[in-house]
Amino acid sequence: MIDRKSARSILADMNMTLEDVYKSVVEQKHFQMAILKRKYTDEQIAIDSSHIYLVDRSYADLFAYVVAYMGRHNNLSGWVNIYYDRCRSYQSSYDGVIYIDGGKFKIEDDGVRPTNAHYAKMIGDFTNASAMQMGVTVSKITESGLDERVESMDKIINSIRGNKT
Repeated sequence: MIDRKSARSILADMNMTLEDVYKSVVEQKHFQMAILKRKYTDEQIAIDSSHIYLVDRSYADLFAYVVAYMGRHNNLSGWVNIYYDRCRSYQSSYDGVIYIDGGKFKIEDDGVRPTNAHYAKMIGDFTNASAMQMGVTVSKITESGLDERVESMDKIINSIRGNKT
């Protein structure tokens, strides 16, 4: 089990807010690379210590946020491509991605995650497309109710576990 949320714990380690980070391209790059490294390190520790079936966020998610926040800077295209290649490499260890259709439920304001439903849908669609481009199987959950989403996710996880024999 992974105990910390990457973005929030990194912001705390940096003693910065997300607003502070996005004032500087240098800080943005540092922050995004730190998230990538933290996620990979935390997952490897979890994988090495026990069987792991489900993690929150895929590397396609991380890439979607990098493109959303940093993709508009033409001078960063080389850096964005390097970030993508790392995400794709790390994503290759996944058996699949369970994609919950963005914009289907209210996002609580936590000071990090944007709460706009249209934005969530845009990021979600880009994440889904990125995961498929990275070559992993994407199982899509489209139900809007929590109970229905949990039921669908349970079926997908049981299917993946069944294929692991």
